[in-house]
Formats: sequence, structure tokens, C-alpha cells
Amino acid sequence: MLLLHGETLEENDIQLESDFLMEVMDISEEIAETSDIDTLSSIFNNNRKKMDNTIQLISQAFSNHKIKEAKQLIAKIKYLVNIEDKIKEKTYLH
Repeated sequence: MLLLHGETLEENDIQLESDFLMEVMDISEEIAETSDIDTLSSIFNNNRKKMDNTIQLISQAFSNHKIKEAKQLIAKIKYLVNIEDKIKEKTYLH
């Protein structure tokens, strides 16, 4: 979608909020430190809800031609996908 609007997503293009980045770091640390399936499942489910919400926001941003907002949200979803991948690596949650 970004390419259709003549945009790309470069790492140095986007500045995410420090609160979001701290939350991602905390979650990543929690994933690394636990092997408890219930904890990992809870993190997975909460993350999936955040992903679903972010996807809706991305869709709305594109619908409203707010491309810069869409880029921010796409950068966030990349972090959320990374969290999901880390959990999948440790478990059978797919």
C-alpha cells in the first residue's frame, strides 16, 4: 500500500514513541525469561489483540489518506510481529 502512494518504509524514517519501545523491550525480556506456557499464551493473546487493533488503524489511515500515520503504524506492527515470532519460537502457539 505504501508503494501505491509513492512511499517506502525506511528505518530512519520513523520515530516511534519511547513508551511503545519500552513496552516492546519489557515484553521481549519477559518472553526471554519465561518458559511458562500460560504466561507465553497470555502475552501472545494480548499481542494478537494489539496487532488486530493496529491493522484496523492502518486500514483507516490509508482510507483517510493519512500516509505518514500509516507508516508509523506499519513500523509498530513490525515490532508486534517480532514479539509473536519470539513466542512461536519458544512454543507451539501458531
